[in-house]
Amino acid sequence: MKIFVLFAFIMCLILNARSQNMSKDGKFNKSSIQSSDYSRNALSMVLINYQGDHSELFRSEFSKLKPPSKFDDHTLDLKLISEIVPCDGYTSGSSKGKLKDAILNVLLMNRVGNKIISKWFNQQPDGSFNMELIKNRGIYNATDLNVVNAASNRKGEDLIKDSGEKLLKNSYILVMGYPIIKTMEEVYNEDRTPYKDRHYKGWMGNYDAYLFRLNWNDSIASVFYNSYWINSDDSPQMKRERKEKFEKQVYSLNFVSHSSGAIQGTTSKENTLYSDAVLFNNFLEDAINKAEYGLSTQNESFQVNTSVFKTKPIGAKIGEKEGLRIDDRYFVYENIQKRNGEIKSKRKAVVRAKKIIYNTTNATGNSNKVSTFYQIAGRRVDEGMLLKQKNDKGFGISPIYSIGLDGAPGGYGAEIEHLSRLSPGLKAIGGVTFDENNYFTYDPYSRYSSSKDVSFTRYYIGVRKSLYFARNYQLEPAIRLGFENSSELPGKYGAYYFEPNVQLGANIIYKLQLTANIGYYYFLNVTDFEFKDAIGYEGVAWTDLYPGRSGISFDFGLRFQF
Repeated sequence: MKIFVLFAFIMCLILNARSQNMSKDGKFNKSSIQSSDYSRNALSMVLINYQGDHSELFRSEFSKLKPPSKFDDHTLDLKLISEIVPCDGYTSGSSKGKLKDAILNVLLMNRVGNKIISKWFNQQPDGSFNMELIKNRGIYNATDLNVVNAASNRKGEDLIKDSGEKLLKNSYILVMGYPIIKTMEEVYNEDRTPYKDRHYKGWMGNYDAYLFRLNWNDSIASVFYNSYWINSDDSPQMKRERKEKFEKQVYSLNFVSHSSGAIQGTTSKENTLYSDAVLFNNFLEDAINKAEYGLSTQNESFQVNTSVFKTKPIGAKIGEKEGLRIDDRYFVYENIQKRNGEIKSKRKAVVRAKKIIYNTTNATGNSNKVSTFYQIAGRRVDEGMLLKQKNDKGFGISPIYSIGLDGAPGGYGAEIEHLSRLSPGLKAIGGVTFDENNYFTYDPYSRYSSSKDVSFTRYYIGVRKSLYFARNYQLEPAIRLGFENSSELPGKYGAYYFEPNVQLGANIIYKLQLTANIGYYYFLNVTDFEFKDAIGYEGVAWTDLYPGRSGISFDFGLRFQF
């Protein structure tokens, strides 16, 4: 029965992995042409007014936040909207769809579209516009290739400056809401957590993020230039008339997408380096980062793309300027021409960021600095292929079957892993395993041994480092620290152990791997959960109770990554 359940689980993972590449009619999807045109996006952040116990601190700290580095900071004088809030917890009595419409109405009433355009064209107190900000952002948005191409054109740098105007259509408004904000003490009080178990301080809660985009195109731009544009040397009367017409105009916004999730800014109570104010700022930044990550997954315009600049190692001219982080996932595409002349983009490989360059300066056209990537799936990568951001959650889950030698731990179970982003390929892992074995068990009271079937349960955490020595293969040294109990002892008694191991992974298809692991279990003496010696078992080794329990074990499994 257990084998059947494990087999069914594995088949579900395989079918789920296959379904990722299938359309509704059951046919495998073929990639359309992937665009290599990427420009920076401008982001304005607005807060839905929170009216709970921490509202004053909340409004004060949110006003200090800046958009992530991959965006141009388009901060407006409007940072707070409160008209939509019916009571504490802004979602009371309203669905997210209705809330989205209410937010959009408030943005339009406050003429946020006008404010965005006014900032882009650097509008002065007298109403006049100029192109200074647009030129500066055009230069900052330019790549080395843009600079080289401009150098061969008679317009030179002016060509790059003028290109900044196309960035207007990339103007976004991120409206952040926080329906739940609680201190850790409030969480503990609600859960009636004993004081001895209150180990953390800081903040926990949830966020809602609503993304809107300025509706800007050539026809709208033409009307703006012809009817509303004001030069600094225009007559006072013309300035006044056009300024009034511009302020009465309402520029529309389009809803793009929504993201939500849990957030926190916590640390241990013993950590004196982090004040409540710092933890609250971390709490708010956690929401912005998670919102950006989720929205980038949903919206292609947020997904960074560039060309592969080199291949040994794989390198590209993106970095901190584009918000690149360790272990960010990118797909590598190649444009292929079919026999009928049609061009399709085909995914050739999957890579993760390894080394990030500091490139937050204007491109010069002659820089050879690149961020490097390591390949986790696919075929050979060539220079000139398209590299495109494709966020994932960084999780993996594996059903596992273990075989222990001469009484060493075996059984079946599951493991979960998550990319730490502290070092390329470094993962935090945790799992549970169930095992049955026959032992001549030892009773320290009667000094009597008997043969019995014994059930074991193991829980563990640990770290693993993925080393990709080939395009579809990886070697992963790891260390697991865990606790094992048995059916022979009262529930809280057992033994702690550590297990160094090394795992080999091989791709079946992308997102699904076969894994094989060899490790050595080393058990400590019998103890209980509270790190006290178990009564009646002082000095008794786990291997005295279960001879041969320490030893070599092999794990075999499937790993599904998402």
